[in-house]
Amino acid sequence: AGPEEYQTMQTSGLVRIDDNPATFSEIIQWMLVAPSKDYICITTDVNRSFEILKSVCRPIEAAGGVVFNKTGKLLMIKRLGYWDLPKGKVDPGETVDFTAIREVKEECGMSNCKIIKPVGKTYHIYQQYPEKMLKTCHWFLMECEDLQDPVPQIEEHIEQAIWCDI
Repeated sequence: AGPEEYQTMQTSGLVRIDDNPATFSEIIQWMLVAPSKDYICITTDVNRSFEILKSVCRPIEAAGGVVFNKTGKLLMIKRLGYWDLPKGKVDPGETVDFTAIREVKEECGMSNCKIIKPVGKTYHIYQQYPEKMLKTCHWFLMECEDLQDPVPQIEEHIEQAIWCDI
């Protein structure tokens, strides 16, 4: 977010970090061990900040689906106690759109889904000792012809997979 955007955002509960190129990598180290999980970085140069982030973290590509069925229900998964959308890492040689479809099929048992359009990317960092990881997830709006109940992929720690109302 830029400084002007910050003024209009709901920031209750967020830890504000002002981007400073000299200390940004140290801030990332701190973020990974600090008790808070929710941060907002205020920057005047998003590209510079992102390049610094990529220089201290190992990049990982992932893809997933914002999947609706014919009745307008959204596909959700519950993994390790948290609700999420189906997604996963891009395997070597795969395109992100192929990965998104594959992950929906694997994690939820849905085999008749198609991509409507890309809807954006999300980024998050996490520690996977000894490395810091920067995961970029490519999201796709998808439609699924199947009206069957999803089947959670237990071996991936998915506890539930459901169709839900928005």
